Amino acid sequence: MITKEIINTYLDTGSRRIAYLMGNEKQMVSLLKKLIDNGIDLRSIIESSGQNDDYNEEQKEDISLVDYINENPSLRNEVTGEQKDEVTAFIENNQDFQEVSRLSRSWANLHFAGNKKRADTINGELDGLEISDQREIEKNTQKLLNNPDVQVIYEGQIQIDDLVARWDILVKTDEGYDVYEVKGSSVKYGPNETEYHDFVNVIDPDTGKSKGKSKFSKHFCYDLAFQYYVYNRAKLPIRSLNMVMLNQEFILNESEISYPIKDQYLDKLFVICKGIDVGRSKNTQEIVPLLDYIKDTKYEKDGYPVVDSVIIDVRGAINSKEIPDPEILYGLRQEPLYQVLNDIWDVPLDHIYRLTAYGLSGGSYRKNIKLIEEGVYAISDIKNSRVECAGSSIYDSFKLDISKDGVAKKSNAKMQILYSNGDCSKNTTDFIEFTKMRELFKQDYSVYPLIFFDFESMNYPLPLVANSWSWEQVCTQYSMHICEKGFDLEKHNFKEGKGGGITHYEYIGHPMDDGYKSPDYHLLEVLKAQFDEAHVDYSDAGKFKLIVYNKNFEFSRFKEMGKKYPEFAHLCAVCDANIVDMINFFQFGYWYRGDFKGRTSLKVTQPSITKDPYFLRWYKNYTYDISETLDYSKGLVHNGSIALDVYQSMVRANFKGEMDRTLHDTLIKELLHYCKIDSWGEVVMFDIIAKLLAEEEKGTLKLPVDELNILWRK
Repeated sequence: MITKEIINTYLDTGSRRIAYLMGNEKQMVSLLKKLIDNGIDLRSIIESSGQNDDYNEEQKEDISLVDYINENPSLRNEVTGEQKDEVTAFIENNQDFQEVSRLSRSWANLHFAGNKKRADTINGELDGLEISDQREIEKNTQKLLNNPDVQVIYEGQIQIDDLVARWDILVKTDEGYDVYEVKGSSVKYGPNETEYHDFVNVIDPDTGKSKGKSKFSKHFCYDLAFQYYVYNRAKLPIRSLNMVMLNQEFILNESEISYPIKDQYLDKLFVICKGIDVGRSKNTQEIVPLLDYIKDTKYEKDGYPVVDSVIIDVRGAINSKEIPDPEILYGLRQEPLYQVLNDIWDVPLDHIYRLTAYGLSGGSYRKNIKLIEEGVYAISDIKNSRVECAGSSIYDSFKLDISKDGVAKKSNAKMQILYSNGDCSKNTTDFIEFTKMRELFKQDYSVYPLIFFDFESMNYPLPLVANSWSWEQVCTQYSMHICEKGFDLEKHNFKEGKGGGITHYEYIGHPMDDGYKSPDYHLLEVLKAQFDEAHVDYSDAGKFKLIVYNKNFEFSRFKEMGKKYPEFAHLCAVCDANIVDMINFFQFGYWYRGDFKGRTSLKVTQPSITKDPYFLRWYKNYTYDISETLDYSKGLVHNGSIALDVYQSMVRANFKGEMDRTLHDTLIKELLHYCKIDSWGEVVMFDIIAKLLAEEEKGTLKLPVDELNILWRK
């Protein structure tokens, strides 16, 4: 097997590329493991071109075995034994993670004069064969920095010890180097401005507190601070740090349809940020260059960036197979690398790290840190902890009952603590506060028809279809089950979407037929027509209820489309006014199950409830299997991320003329099925809640309920 010793051995032989791949490509790890297990000497894989100081044209074909296999997915799959399904292969073939980077270089070519080279290609060609050997990129970077005939360097890399910083664009000037970091995130800026200055979490140097400007992400500051830290140690004369962002105000309209985006639109697409507004109020403006901000705020202290401590923590975390100390684990969750590093460890469910600690959960980051400092690492140990908070035990400080906007809720953090000690799961996995459940049920679900609804969307760094902008959530499809009063699941035909007072309606855009047209306009046309067909009265609010799960998404999409298409503004406004959020039953803590583990997303609550044999007994005599109708796993599209990627890939493949009609229609069918399960799952969960409350009210409920539960429900 591949071990640290093997990695270090091949590091010593000079094959840094192999070690890099081992750490960054899961499939390459599998491939290299197979090569090692078969006795192949990895030293023979070292790039012959990497042993020379210069590349030449003949060496373009002389790439390493690793490169060759990496650039041939079918061969890689054959060697590793990893076969991808059709959907995964289709998505991978149509992904382009370098598109924004390529466009940013085209933008830079228009703005910066002089000879331009890339450090990550053979001979520095702008469109040349890319190399991924980190050592070679480093060598090329040094040559280009020392070459007076080169004024602009793309994709350069500097390494100090084991720290590697890589820039997107570097421009040489007589006073030093201007570094431009390209981000795929988007910002809004006024039409009369040429630069953008607002920053999220701008820290007041005097108070150390955030001033609340909220346009950029905080981790960009850490990114720039880290880069500056490495460049400074390498003694590069950095004159300025700048960020290049995507402009959310650039809308690809009917007269500007072009994909890929043409050079003539690049100045509209990109926004440059050279400074930060550190004015002491929203009405005052004081622009500080990014480099000065990095040097003068908390990102540098006594000449050393605070990012030092992050580097130390990350080094220790990566080099250990064990779960890091809880304080490091919690510290990393505040840093940009957390998302990457979190995949390394298998954190136990009872670990303090898993305790819900934000929003309305009733927990807090400071409470968790206090527990960690006292050596309390398990959720189950909190109850007996002697740690105090505000003069009482920290266990008591986690309040069960919380309230916001006049709504009584339960703390999921407290529920996790109770469940970990068995305090409300002696004979059952459920805590149900029937009184509150019934109140919510009568309040939100008394107006018929009930329309159980789910949107799917796509978003992309660049506008892909007409009348869209950077990272816009373009609605591509929906599924809705319209339920009349007294509807009966037993009499419903799920496959046909009819019967029992339940009718299924749906819509999806067809990229091969729609072309550059945005699917959201036709979506609203179809929704309106289907409402008319089902005799849904959308003349005013209060005529129906639109049931969704976690309403922020659907609410925002209707609001955006109503603004985007004024002719549908009334329809969108009425839908928003009638939205009911099913997550409230669970997020308010009125129904909590142990396997929720503090989470309340649909993919957690729905299978937990609908697969429970106690509830399935209500459906055992049906002519169809309820569990089968809710099974995502049998489809090629089985989660929201894949649904987004599939539709987006279909659009891109169609633009390239590579969209096969048979595959297109297959994927459309799969997307429709996935979305249908989401809205149908809401129907089944509602039906279970209705039956549960009815049995409890009649006194026929057989569900075991412990004493604490009875006390809470009164």
